[in-house]
Amino acid sequence: MNLLARYKRLSFWNKLTVWGTLATFLGTAIAIYTLFSSSEEKISFDKSPTIKGVIGDVNVNYK
Repeated sequence: MNLLARYKRLSFWNKLTVWGTLATFLGTAIAIYTLFSSSEEKISFDKSPTIKGVIGDVNVNYK
């Protein structure tokens, strides 16, 4: 019996459990990916068109 046939035989609550489990796995994978990816983005402003004469760096930390 393939997975689609088994899925069709499940009750509503068991189908809801399957989708909840898949969402949990996907959310965990996204959380781990964002945790280990680079969390610092460097933005450099040499000449700003709105603020004249400002030169510097801005570090943006996503945590």
